Amino acid sequence: MNICSAQISAKENRDNLRLDPESIIRGKLHIESITDVLVDEQKFAGVLKKEYDSGRILDLNVKENSVYLFIQWCNFPPSLKEEDYNSYLISAKRIWWENTPSQVE
Repeated sequence: MNICSAQISAKENRDNLRLDPESIIRGKLHIESITDVLVDEQKFAGVLKKEYDSGRILDLNVKENSVYLFIQWCNFPPSLKEEDYNSYLISAKRIWWENTPSQVE
């Protein structure tokens, strides 16, 4: 999964990741051998489907065997349901972040 942040200051870059020229964190989140998925703290079994036009990651916490995401979903008109929020806790045998500051979108 390719991810990029909003512009951040050096003070906000607590992990001292190398930033791209626009002061943005760019990288890839690798998830290998998923063992469990919780959506809004409920066990999820199945295939995740895209139900919204767009989403913003409001919180991301990557650990060795889990990743937590809190996402704001939104649709654009003429869709009826315009906005929603979901939390995801994904457990896997291996999870890691690959910093790619020179990656082009």
